[in-house]
Amino acid sequence: MNKPSVLILFLTMMSLTLFQCEQGDSAEKSNNPYTGVWSIISISGGFAGTGYEADFSRLLIGNDGIYWMGTDTSTVAEGTYQVFKKGENDWIRLDSKQTDNNRHVIEYSEKMIGISIEGTLFMNEPCCDQYSYEFQKIGEDVR
Repeated sequence: MNKPSVLILFLTMMSLTLFQCEQGDSAEKSNNPYTGVWSIISISGGFAGTGYEADFSRLLIGNDGIYWMGTDTSTVAEGTYQVFKKGENDWIRLDSKQTDNNRHVIEYSEKMIGISIEGTLFMNEPCCDQYSYEFQKIGEDVR
């Protein structure tokens, strides 16, 4: 094989390798079952067991590691999130951006997260604040 043929073969192999890596990365992101737009159903628990009234109606868990909480007219909290394993359970860590309008909406930034058989998203903290949040999916992240 002459040098130009070897170079073309090498460049072709590198291109295919890079293409495969990019496909794997995007497939990995789309496997996150928690992404989407969620509507709050209820907040229960806490030390008194009564929960509290939400000051947000929507939660966006983005494909890009960004989350947003708010209403149709305002942002209540936003920042980044990370899903991780603790034992056999999935957990989510919400890291809020520090702005004047941002506040800690979810009382404890690390929550156990999952999806019930009925398809509702739940987040709860079985140890510290003991609040449980339940959401219904209303859409996909289309940003």
